Amino acid sequence: MRRSTGAATPLSPGARAYLWLVAAASGVVLTATAVHWLLRQGVPAVPVPPHTLVALAQLAVLSVVAQHFPLTLGEKRKFDFAQPAYLVILLLAGTPAAVLLTALGQVLGQGTLCLRRNASSGKPMRGPAGAVFNTAQITVAVALAGLALDGTRAASGGAMLGGLTLDDVLGALTAAVVLYAANTASVAVMVGLTTTARPQDVWLHRRGWHAVQSGGLFAMGVLAAHTAAQSPWTPVAIAVPAALVYISLRRTASAEAALRMRDEFLGVAAHELRTPLTSLRGYAQLLAGQAERGVPIDDAKLARSLRTIDRQSSKLCELIDQLLDLSRIQANSLRLDRSDLDLVELARESAVALQPLAPGFEIHVRADGPVQVTADRLRLEQVLANLVTNAARYAGTGERIDIEVAGAEETGGDVVLAVRDYGIGIPAEYRERIFERFYQVGTDGKAGGLGLGLYVTRQIVQLHGGAIRAECPRDGGTRFVVSLPAPRPEVLPVTQEVGASPAKPAKPQLVAEAAATLARPGPIMAA
Repeated sequence: MRRSTGAATPLSPGARAYLWLVAAASGVVLTATAVHWLLRQGVPAVPVPPHTLVALAQLAVLSVVAQHFPLTLGEKRKFDFAQPAYLVILLLAGTPAAVLLTALGQVLGQGTLCLRRNASSGKPMRGPAGAVFNTAQITVAVALAGLALDGTRAASGGAMLGGLTLDDVLGALTAAVVLYAANTASVAVMVGLTTTARPQDVWLHRRGWHAVQSGGLFAMGVLAAHTAAQSPWTPVAIAVPAALVYISLRRTASAEAALRMRDEFLGVAAHELRTPLTSLRGYAQLLAGQAERGVPIDDAKLARSLRTIDRQSSKLCELIDQLLDLSRIQANSLRLDRSDLDLVELARESAVALQPLAPGFEIHVRADGPVQVTADRLRLEQVLANLVTNAARYAGTGERIDIEVAGAEETGGDVVLAVRDYGIGIPAEYRERIFERFYQVGTDGKAGGLGLGLYVTRQIVQLHGGAIRAECPRDGGTRFVVSLPAPRPEVLPVTQEVGASPAKPAKPQLVAEAAATLARPGPIMAA
């Protein structure tokens, strides 16, 4: 069953009101359950067999774990085994216990999801609003299913059907239908209020196939409830094949996603590489044809053609460098040549070199003084080049791009390098994916590129032991913040000869540095 995370998009006023309504309904359900339990304190309770208690404990744990590993069953995704587990608990323990165990399982499952972070974005996998809504709506759904179960059992005549009584069969079927309908309907309403789509359209979309899938899982839950009355280890026997199904579906989904990404990348790469090659070939053929015919070539036209050839060659080299960096990253062969450097000086030199690549923008460096860092100079230049060109490409509006440098003394921790533009900013729905491979904001393709710049940038920063994040200031634009570890202070020798002058640092070996630079991948940026 699809669930709303509540973290990706801010809730609209209607969705927020609906959230409070569902939360209030679950509060009423829990209060009524507690009152019912208190009123029955003087009534002799039917003893629960020990093996049933063991089965209920397994189901409670399974319901918490299952929320972290949802199944991907077609387009109606994120159906987990928590719902069948709640159905089994309902059939085994009755409505009051099922409501309390469901609420407890949801609180633990959703709470731990709030603590987990997405591997690609670093953001929590569940927001507070999503956790509250998911807990409240499934609690209400289980309560409604319990009422339907009790009403069906009371109305049936106790006839036998195979090894089960008719009220068991009809009650389980009714409870499963009510649980499924209440859960999916409440989620569809929330999705509709969040996306402005009609809730009935959200619910009906591919509902038939999803209902069949859900029916199979609920049927398995009914059989588990029947067999758990004789064997307390039935939930474990069900969890093992469920885990194998989950692993199989995850691998299949990963393989399909990799194939789609490969096909999309090959299409984008072919287009992006063909564009500069076509331009190069066209100008080369034009100049070659005029030379062969002995036609005089105008100096201004020749200079313009050569500038275009140079520009397209540089673009081609940049695309190839990104592909080479990607292959090195995937092979874990990207190495750093660290040295002590002044990050402010590097930022100012890069700003001068990158200014021609950002027409229409003025690049400014903001820093209070020198900031020392131990890093790979060439790779940091690549990071700045990627961030500045990305800002110039996607900002759309604005007249300036700021490069901010702050030392550990100012930040109280790491060295910070930030690139800020004053453009249109990044839409909320894209912010979690901008550091993924081949991902580009929007689908119009006007910006061009392979979608590798920010991915390579993040990998380089992480190799330095740092981190990068994207911020969206309130006054507009985007600010990419790179945090790098501050250099450790050198420990001076304890003893020193009297009268001896401090040792001077050795002069840099310019020839060796030049040779190392020529041997490394490049060029990173044009001067």
